Order: sequence, then structure tokens, then C-alpha cells
Amino acid sequence: MPTLGLPRPFFQNLAAANSFFSTPASLISNITYEPDSLDSHQNLLFPLLQYRRLTRRFPTHITLISHAFKQRRFTEIHRAAIHWPLERFSFLGLDPPKEVTDPDELRAGEEERGWGLWCRDWYGAGEQLSAKKKARDPWGVQGEEGVEGLVKRERWGVLETGVVELVTWKNEQLFEGQTPWIWEEENDEAGNAG
Repeated sequence: MPTLGLPRPFFQNLAAANSFFSTPASLISNITYEPDSLDSHQNLLFPLLQYRRLTRRFPTHITLISHAFKQRRFTEIHRAAIHWPLERFSFLGLDPPKEVTDPDELRAGEEERGWGLWCRDWYGAGEQLSAKKKARDPWGVQGEEGVEGLVKRERWGVLETGVVELVTWKNEQLFEGQTPWIWEEENDEAGNAG
């Protein structure tokens, strides 16, 4: 079941207005949006949890679509931070036209406020990225309890222990716990071998 992790209903409406960017009609009913993510790390992780809630399994492959200038951030930091295998991850990027945003300014901004911050704070737990996240939540999407509240309210259903630990990880350094998508991959390989 393909899902399109759109961060707000606005973007789902935008996709609909553009005929879902050539998505086959048979798949359009599978498109959903993920309303809770407040940063690029959550833009990768939360749709993964939404997919599992809807299908009762994790996807076998993720294709992430974003601005091209964010490719290194998503591929080298966010994907690695959630322990998603590189061979099961694709990135499609498109930057705004140079008439809208100067490509040099995009790259410089990413180095300073994107990659530059995330490479030191893999989960957005530090002061700067936490402040950015809080500023992006004027409607209290994540509530007073933040991500922990979403987990308690079973926003994505009942999560495995390793997933709860990953979602609520507050350390700036790499999470070292187990994630079920790695276990599922190993289990699939063992099942296919027999």
C-alpha cells in the first residue's frame, strides 16, 4: 500500500489539484497525510509509523521526495538515525527554480541551518533544533507532552519497545536500540531461504 506522507491537509489538496502528480488512479485511495511531524527527521519517521498503523507492517522500501538540497541530510543523517537500510531507501529531489531562490543561498542555508545543525544533533533534541520545532507548532499539534504524548495516545497504534525508544529519543547522539524493520528484513530473508 503506497502512502504519500504529506505533512498537512494543504499539501494533500495541492497533490489533488495536480492530479496526484501522475499517481495511478488505483492508488489514490491509499494516499494519506501525516499531520504531526515538525522537522525533517519526523518527516521521515512519522510517515513510516503511519504506514505501519494503516497496513500492520513496515514498508520494504522508502522513497522520500523533498528539496534536492536536503538529500545529504535525509540520506546520511535521518535515514541512518532511524537505522533504515540504505539499499531500501531512495531520494527524489527537486529544488525551487533559481528565479525563486538562489541555489547558492539554498546550499549556504542548508549548511548553516540544516545539515550543519543535524550532523551535531541527529534527533533534534538539542536547544537549537528543539526551538525550531517548538516554533513550528503554534497550534499545539504535539501537545504539551510532545512526542511522548503522541506515543501515550497511541497515535500510531501500539508501538514496539524499540520504536517507542527511537521516537522519544532525546539524546543528540546515535540511537543504539533495535528497530523492528531490521528484524522484519532478517525474518523475511530467513522465510525466503526455506
